[in-house]
Formats: sequence, C-alpha cells, structure tokens
Amino acid sequence: MLWAAFIWTRDLAWLLKAEDTLPVIAGIPLAIWLGWPWRLARYPKPLHSTWTTVAALLGILGVMLDITLVLTLAWLSAVWAWCHGVLDGAERRKLLPLLAVAGQSFPWIVQDFAFVGWWFRLSGSWAASGIFRLLQFPVAREGTHFSIQGVPISVDAACSGLNTLQSILLAGALAAYLVFGSRKLFWVNLPLLIGVAWCANLLRILMLSVAALTMGSTFANGPFHHTSGWLVVLCMFLICFPFFKLQKSVLCTTNAHP
Repeated sequence: MLWAAFIWTRDLAWLLKAEDTLPVIAGIPLAIWLGWPWRLARYPKPLHSTWTTVAALLGILGVMLDITLVLTLAWLSAVWAWCHGVLDGAERRKLLPLLAVAGQSFPWIVQDFAFVGWWFRLSGSWAASGIFRLLQFPVAREGTHFSIQGVPISVDAACSGLNTLQSILLAGALAAYLVFGSRKLFWVNLPLLIGVAWCANLLRILMLSVAALTMGSTFANGPFHHTSGWLVVLCMFLICFPFFKLQKSVLCTTNAHP
C-alpha cells in the first residue's frame, strides 16, 4: 500500500474535482470486496521471483520516466507476486479480473493520456452538434465550441472525459465482473468499455447542452455540471450491466443448443 500511496500523492492536481476521487475511493476496496472471502493457501510460498523482478523493473522505469501507467503496472505486478504465494490457483484466477478493477484506482488516464481528452472533446462536440442539427436546430460549430439557437456550448476540459473517464471505466469493469466473473468474456468485453465510455461522455455533453437550452447557461455550468458526471457514471453501469447479462444469456443459450 505504500507504493499505491506514492502513486496517488506524487501529483495531487488530479484531485481538484470530486468526480476524479471516485476511482481512488472505490477501486481497490471494490476489488477486495468482490473477491471476498479470500481462501488463503494452507502453506504460503515465497514471493514469485519473476513477477517480483518485473515489479521492481517497472517501478524503476516508472520513476525514471515519470509515467503513472508504468507505476500502476508495477503495483499490479507486485500484488500478483505477493498473491502468488498466499493464494491457491483457483483464487489467483479469480484475482486477475479484480486486478483490472483495482487498476482503475490510479489516475493514469488523467496524468498520462491528455491527448485522449482532446479527442473526446473534439469528437464529442462534433457528434453532439450533429445530433442537434438532425433535430432541425440551428447549429454552428468551430472546433470544440458550438452554439445551438445562439446559446454557446463550450466542450472544455471538464467535459473531455478525463475528469470522469476513469470512473466510467471502473463502472464498466465492475459490471463486467459482476456478470462474467473470471470467465474469458470479462476480458473480451474490456475493450468495448472504451467505446461505451465515449458514448457516455457524449451523453454528458448532450445533457449539459439541453440544460443550457432549457434552464440557461448559469444552471448548466453550476452544480448540474458536476452532478452530470456522476449521472453518466451511473448510466455507464446501467447500460453495461443489462448488456452483459443479455450477452451471457444469448451465449449460454447458443452453447446449450448447438
């Protein structure tokens, strides 16, 4: 946990917004809770030497390059090395997807992938303005800024997805684990979360745009702006969970009747 604390505290700028704190608060405790009760091996073994070495090398590399993702991978490797000695084979297989959940507890998206924010902002503003245009609203767009019926909408950094993307991915990974557990389908569906996260971010832009049109820009830029982030995280879970349940049901039915 000391290494985790180091990753969290080396740069506290990402804690400026409340929605950014959700992964830190929820990720690791959720992973522990979902796997509970943990059945420890009767005869613990030493740390796995290979994964301990990998963790050490990644940790050194992450510090030298100052890359949060590499530091996060070092932490995950260290946890895996430790659990290899205290958990039996079945418990370790259960742990793997939970490590993917726990990995969302670190701000590697905010700190390492700022370009993702620009892509989310640009593509989100393009898609949102296109939707309003299809609905016959007069729309003008320039880059990440557009106006609807003369009401200006600015898709700034707070709407880029970086402030909520980590939380959105955590919600999706949680839904995937609750439905699939440690099955292969969990890993197959992880890449889909990126696309769903983009859709969730678009939904937030649309919500804020509608709020600005109906209630005014002051309301949209006020507390509702922050509340919308939490609503999108909830929507992500509510979309993913039934989708994964349907997918599991269809696949189980297909396998039962070849």
